[in-house]
Amino acid sequence: MADASRAVFLSYRREETRHIAGRLADRLTDRLGPEQVFMDVDTVEPGADFAAVIAREVASCNVLIAVIGPTWLTTIDQRRRRRLDDPGDFVVLEIRAALERGIHVIPVLVDGAVMPDRGDLPEGLQGLARRHAVRLDHARFRSDVTFLLNTVDRIVSTPAQKATEPTVDVDVGVAAQAITTPKEPPQRASESDRLGVPIAGQGEAAGAHHPSLSASPPTRPAPAPWSRLRPRLLITAAIVIALAVAGGFVLLAPNNGGPAVITTIPVGDGPVGVAVSGSHAFVINKDSDSMSVIDTGSNKVITVPVGIDPVGVAVSPNGSHAYITIQDSDSVQVTDTGGNKVITVPVGIDPVGVAVSPNGKHAYVTNEGSGSVSVIDTGRNEVTATIPVGAGPVGVAVSGSHAFVTNKDSDSKDSDSVSVIDTGSNKVITVPVGIDPVGVAVSGSRAYVTNEGSGSVSVIDTGRNEVITTITTISVGAGPVGVAVSGSRAYVTNEGSGSVSVIDTGRNEVITTISVGAGPVGVAVSGSRAYVTNEGSGSVSVIDTGVG
Repeated sequence: MADASRAVFLSYRREETRHIAGRLADRLTDRLGPEQVFMDVDTVEPGADFAAVIAREVASCNVLIAVIGPTWLTTIDQRRRRRLDDPGDFVVLEIRAALERGIHVIPVLVDGAVMPDRGDLPEGLQGLARRHAVRLDHARFRSDVTFLLNTVDRIVSTPAQKATEPTVDVDVGVAAQAITTPKEPPQRASESDRLGVPIAGQGEAAGAHHPSLSASPPTRPAPAPWSRLRPRLLITAAIVIALAVAGGFVLLAPNNGGPAVITTIPVGDGPVGVAVSGSHAFVINKDSDSMSVIDTGSNKVITVPVGIDPVGVAVSPNGSHAYITIQDSDSVQVTDTGGNKVITVPVGIDPVGVAVSPNGKHAYVTNEGSGSVSVIDTGRNEVTATIPVGAGPVGVAVSGSHAFVTNKDSDSKDSDSVSVIDTGSNKVITVPVGIDPVGVAVSGSRAYVTNEGSGSVSVIDTGRNEVITTITTISVGAGPVGVAVSGSRAYVTNEGSGSVSVIDTGRNEVITTISVGAGPVGVAVSGSRAYVTNEGSGSVSVIDTGVG
């Protein structure tokens, strides 16, 4: 950790962006620790001189995050004067102090805000227009905030990036790019490596946030300092052959009986959801509004368009239909996998996860925005029930007579839990788990839940519906999201660390960790292969599990 008294100063306007700033502060605290994040509502003692506290805290931080909402530029005070034109305005004091001290300033755009032009800013804040910005979008908050956290983590952990450094255009990602893995083609230093550093030599119109930052996550995760000069995949006593295939790379290496990545398949932009049925893997590309269908025998890919902002996918037991959650239209797209027939079924607000019952008669859809689960009759393709669950439901799995739903909304007391639905009566009981649960998978009498906020996996006894084991002493990587279970192994994607943790379900402990692509999210297992979607690198890692 850097020698500053705090790592991050969070600047925002309470009346405009308090909600999103609170969520961001929670994530920063989880990653860096409570003593390393300054947020006025939590850290200023009653009676303190606010301006003096601001000056002291800004001077001691490594990074200032400026949360910018749609009215940030135009908000006025009681005298009808624009607040940014008031030299004593707290936001003005915060950002101006950071710019004057050469501190990393990262503009974060929320709720559709755009980056202000230099000419729209008062003189002391005009340097803000030359900073690269990152967007936090509600529909893809998880991946956007992971990108931001990785960048902040690198800045505060790198001694060379002090607040006293000159404000010039610096490529701090060169060292990270010096060693690239055989799985992906070499790339120049990402724009994210300069996040918060001014762009030298640009004119008055340089204030717009960089489109590559707001449009998609980074092409590879920001490495921690200890791993920056280390290859992500170490292979000894073996010959590694990298072959260019369809614009990507295939990695060939001996398995030696243990899990290993054997192939990386390029797909669309922002792959998240994945399901496997028969000889095909179905991958949802959220950023390109498409579905890539992979022939698991040849690894050939066919990509077809779907609705706007697709997220989850499930396939019927007989493989005849794919069910895709579409957030833009609050619907589920039902696609005939053998033809071109598409049916749209309206559901709740912001659908995310989807799972089909073992008998294929019903599909269960989590509606993150409305705190409910829609039950679709797959024969009639219509919703027959809407079941209230916890706040922010995202993941769902169905086994036997129960559906298991993760409730993730970190701003509600009705989250950090799993809702267990009796599929016969639609009655619900709630089981508390770790912080920010996301993924869930069921095998036999056990349900496995990834807790993104606490870096753990909760194991639920599905007969007693209570947590019997929470893996807290063994790290499963940063930001565990997806989970799939096959036989005696559970596979967990760690979005923040670009890896998959393999858990022995008999001993409830991690037995190995496998490096994959950037921002792994979804995972599905079929036979001896696990398919992992890498949201940040637009690819699917295929793991030989060494089993089956």
